[in-house]
Amino acid sequence: MRSLSFVIVLAACSSRSQPPSSETATAQPAASTPTLGLAMLVPDDATTVSVWRPMELAILSMIDSQPEMYRCWRDLEQKIEVAYQVFTADQSSFVILEGDLSRAQVQPCAEEALGYSRILTEDFRDEGGQLVVQTALGLVHAGWRDRFVVIGRPSDVTRSLASQTPSKVWAAAIDDLPGKDALATTAFAAISRDLMFTGIVGVPTTRWTMVFDGPPRGWPTKTFIEDGEDALDRFVQEQLRLAKRKEQGLPPEPPESPDAAVPPEPERRMPTFRGRIELHYASTADAKRASEIFTKHAFSFELETNLALALSRLPQKLAGTKLTVEFTHDSFPGVELDKLQAWLASVQAAASAQRPN
Repeated sequence: MRSLSFVIVLAACSSRSQPPSSETATAQPAASTPTLGLAMLVPDDATTVSVWRPMELAILSMIDSQPEMYRCWRDLEQKIEVAYQVFTADQSSFVILEGDLSRAQVQPCAEEALGYSRILTEDFRDEGGQLVVQTALGLVHAGWRDRFVVIGRPSDVTRSLASQTPSKVWAAAIDDLPGKDALATTAFAAISRDLMFTGIVGVPTTRWTMVFDGPPRGWPTKTFIEDGEDALDRFVQEQLRLAKRKEQGLPPEPPESPDAAVPPEPERRMPTFRGRIELHYASTADAKRASEIFTKHAFSFELETNLALALSRLPQKLAGTKLTVEFTHDSFPGVELDKLQAWLASVQAAASAQRPN
């Protein structure tokens, strides 16, 4: 839920860095790709299934935030084809990565990389065939199945890997998510059965879909630590070298440039993106009522004026029981981030209050 709310904040306020581009990416319908393997990993009682460009997924971005990293980690990142996040009824989530990610390659590199980024607090260990990782954020398990790596709480990983049949609830919906070929233009997409938009609009949804499109981008430029190189020893030797230069009366060196093999990042520009939210209702009457609520900005609770007006002006498409609302990077002029965050907090509270126990 928090990650989905973050996407809405991003869309409304343009407050976070986005891929540089001079043009808004055009949303293209993605061809469905059968994902029987993924459907076997998603439990029936999941509330939301989302797909991310790997570099947009929050946990990977956090690990990638260091100015230096092990080269093997970048090699692994580039092997991740798709990142999925599955949200559960208790407002937690777990991650599924798809790609050529064998445990023999991932484990030794991840232990070095996570240790260097200070996320790892204990050595890796094996428990029942799963990799157990004690991190600064808590205990994490990782397990492998075919081309998928499941990462999350022990109970979520164990249940996901133990499944022997595709989810009857989610199999068809998962096939509607963008495939890896669509991630050139789609940064994020989600299909959900939670009550977030029921709380916002006041008309019960049967499900909703969000798609967030933006220009393609690569992993950020880094200075790489070679495999097997001791990062601490490298740092010590570099400090000794600089101290020797100082003793010799030599001027300070200019900052070291990033790895020459990695092209420099292009100049940052104003973020550009577009997206849509598809709200599905039980009847055409409910869909029409929801459309009117958007147009008249007569939402379930009072909104900040600029936000209410912006929502009322969003383009709509009404088709039977489905209402589609579209937005772009310039759809929310004058909306302040702190006010939007306060609004989202109230939406989350409303959705939680309506969630069955």
